[in-house]
Amino acid sequence: MAVLFNEKEFEELILKKAKEIEDPGVAELELEVYKKKDLFEYLFYVYRFCKVLKENKILYLVRYGFYPNYMMEILGVDDFPDVLSGFPISKYDNDKEDIFQIYIPNGFKDKAIELFSEITHCSKKPDKYGKIFFGKNDKYHIRLIQDTFLYKLSLLPRKIIESIKPNDKDVIKFMIEEDKKGYHMSNLYGCVIGNIKLWDYLISVAKPKTIRDFQIIYALRSALFTDIKLLAKHIKEYGLRNTIYDEERLYEVLCDQYDIDLEEAKDIKSRLNVFKGLNESHELILKSSGVPDYIIEELNILHYLPSYKRSLVSALLTYCLAYIKFYHRDEFIKTIPLQQKEAYIGPFFYIDNIVRGHLEHVNEFEQDLRFFDSHKSHLDYFDSLLIDGDYGNYPRGRVVFDNYNKIFIVYLDKSLMTEEIENSIKFTYCLLKERVVFKSDSHYTHDGL
Repeated sequence: MAVLFNEKEFEELILKKAKEIEDPGVAELELEVYKKKDLFEYLFYVYRFCKVLKENKILYLVRYGFYPNYMMEILGVDDFPDVLSGFPISKYDNDKEDIFQIYIPNGFKDKAIELFSEITHCSKKPDKYGKIFFGKNDKYHIRLIQDTFLYKLSLLPRKIIESIKPNDKDVIKFMIEEDKKGYHMSNLYGCVIGNIKLWDYLISVAKPKTIRDFQIIYALRSALFTDIKLLAKHIKEYGLRNTIYDEERLYEVLCDQYDIDLEEAKDIKSRLNVFKGLNESHELILKSSGVPDYIIEELNILHYLPSYKRSLVSALLTYCLAYIKFYHRDEFIKTIPLQQKEAYIGPFFYIDNIVRGHLEHVNEFEQDLRFFDSHKSHLDYFDSLLIDGDYGNYPRGRVVFDNYNKIFIVYLDKSLMTEEIENSIKFTYCLLKERVVFKSDSHYTHDGL
């Protein structure tokens, strides 16, 4: 049944809640803005929608595309600690068509639309961008965005989600520092989405110091560059924050720093989204306006730029995942299922035309480690086989699992690198359906019998 908007009751509710959190002044200021923009009714239905999502235990995140950005917290329906509050908001990050964006977990779109249609009448189906139109003559709309990070978080107990606190220095340190083995991704594995090699590469090049730096790295990872090595070179030479990392940064650089017309800048961005690089006309405009060569080089290897809002949201949710991993590691690990169900790793020997292998199941390892490698040495394993002689007389090798890239690596004596023996190794360790790479290793060169 549709919910009717009562302006007086809703205003009283806001002021009451503002007194409870001892901040009535901000509430009154933001109320005035909503009313002047004729968006007070709109705010009511967004509030009701968030309330219903919470009642139905659907995790969500609300982002705003305009100035009043405190009201959801006042109303008690802002689900996440905004670790990114205080970040600079670009004047170009003001998409008037998307005043409220509601992020929901992957797979919950149909349910969310059904719940919203019970709150107020929607005149037509959502468009391909997830916009839900409502109000008289489709006066308003919200945008639903499905998110993988939120899906991961939705698998965790609600009480853990509610325990997250913003700007925890230990968590931020955990996110941006290397571990004892020199890997960033040992800490962030499971907290980020996408190509792990690219993440690790960009973090090692950029050497982030703050979560703001991490948000820029997320934007760079989401952008489509045709030459990552050139981008890395620019990061090293000119600094992470001087790169072109999102749409709003592009406009800030071109329009504010080099006085290029906004419409011309938008035309350049549109060109990048359709074609790889700039045309001669655009290059001439940029050079005549004094734009440095390195920025022109970056634009020529760009094919897509993400929006500022999207990278902010992803950085916030990555922080939330990292917070849980840092303080609730056991619960966090349950959300990262291994794809390999019957695969093994460990040292092996090739004796009498048979692969003799020590097998350890991949599920026995901590799932956020980079490499799954048995601690058992070849000497200890050879002793358990009760074979006379020196273990160095037999060709040997070791199976290791690269968890980040989901690939098994077999290091072995070069004499074993035949198709028949490699198939025997894969059969022994149940790797027949898995990705496997064989690499000769001088450590395993045997003396011969």
